[in-house]
Amino acid sequence: MNAIGQEPEKLPREAVRRRLGRNLAALRVRRKWSQEKLARKLGVTRSRLGKWETGEHAPPVELLTALAVALGVGLAEIVAGMAPSPQLRENEK
Repeated sequence: MNAIGQEPEKLPREAVRRRLGRNLAALRVRRKWSQEKLARKLGVTRSRLGKWETGEHAPPVELLTALAVALGVGLAEIVAGMAPSPQLRENEK
């Protein structure tokens, strides 16, 4: 059960990879960065980043935090597309 007492949504791995990839691409574009720029910040190739964004592969768990830091967002925003609440954002200032 999640925090509001509902069963968590269960998606096939492929769907999770695609969702994560769409979120990652949208966050990168929102920062007006090229794939090359983000890939350099993470120490990976542009091709590898492109595969994450298309959902062909998922980034390794150990790079999710680096992605969040580089993009200036929380893990939930990358993984599930969930932006933090306004109250949480205010507390981060």
